[in-house]
Amino acid sequence: MRITQLFLYKFRNYDELSLDLNQGLNVILGHNGQGKTNLIEAIYLLSQGRMFRPGQLNTIINKNNNPLFHTQVSAKFLKDGAENKIKFNIQNNKKKYLLNEKVLSSKMNQQKFQTVLFSPESLSAIKSGPEQRRGLIDEILVLDNPENQKILNEYTKTLRTKNRILKDYRAEKISKVEFLSLIDSLNEIFLQQSLNLTQLRLHAIEAIIESVQSIYSHIQHKNVDISVEYQVSGQNILGWQPEEIQSLLEKRQSELFSAEMHSGSSLTGAHRHDIAILCDGEDSRYYCSQGQQRAIILSFKIAQILNYIKKFKEAPILLLDDVLSELDKEKRTYLVDFINAVEAQIFITSTELALDKKQEFKEDVSIFVVNNGTIKKEFKGELRV
Repeated sequence: MRITQLFLYKFRNYDELSLDLNQGLNVILGHNGQGKTNLIEAIYLLSQGRMFRPGQLNTIINKNNNPLFHTQVSAKFLKDGAENKIKFNIQNNKKKYLLNEKVLSSKMNQQKFQTVLFSPESLSAIKSGPEQRRGLIDEILVLDNPENQKILNEYTKTLRTKNRILKDYRAEKISKVEFLSLIDSLNEIFLQQSLNLTQLRLHAIEAIIESVQSIYSHIQHKNVDISVEYQVSGQNILGWQPEEIQSLLEKRQSELFSAEMHSGSSLTGAHRHDIAILCDGEDSRYYCSQGQQRAIILSFKIAQILNYIKKFKEAPILLLDDVLSELDKEKRTYLVDFINAVEAQIFITSTELALDKKQEFKEDVSIFVVNNGTIKKEFKGELRV
């Protein structure tokens, strides 16, 4: 799949933009705050139906001279030899996807349009909280099978319902009899959804961990044992049978039920699980340098891409938002070599081309310079730095 043209209307700091794109490598240069990441976010939004940066969806609307508070992101793309056009509209706080002028669901869109994002936030997943590490694995689930997004969404919806019931009981908005009637039936559904999501995560980890270890050892130029623990209440359940996992989840749900009633929030479930990434048997959160942590996440992302290519015989679109400057020379060299080797459309943002003299992008490259929401195409050809 390749995007041939990108169109923005009243999106972030862009008023109107029409951009012809390289089917190989697109480098977007500019100082901070000029709109480089906004371009990456527009492509990500078309693919995922959500932003990768914090904030409400309506914050992407450029409200200058926009009385209808309407924004649109659209793109023409080639897939399987056919040209398609996809649109994402927001108006009156309602979003709509259109594929070739026909309404499309977010789930169906993800099946058509796959991306993998590298960002400074993703590179810091190890030292961030459990949510970011779970997100690293959940991205693999959805890329591998967009239907898994439905499982994630259903779990989140049930979790919100459970939390609302718990809060209503704690605030004495509902009686204990009513509360128990609601929560008993909901907990059964919640438990099954939690089990399903947990098993998907375990399968995803098992599918890529060998590749992660191989890539990391190659980056570090030495054999290193990279392993993962999927932790439920402090227990590593990787390798457990489904019935064992279900028994543990049931036990924890029963043990913490009273605490949930008093706290007004759900204390068990897949949203409470943690993922520990071990380097030579030690938790990388505490025993690895920042450079080593970033090399591990880089290894996860590249393994994710290679796993996708192996399964679907094509590469997803790669979005690299300001990651070259976040990596040291060794890891940057590995990433550039990977970019040169993989046949994918790639978007890289940077304040400058932070390459060393021995590094070069060998393929056809387009360079765009961004300045306060305007873009100028500076270069198209073979780039050697």
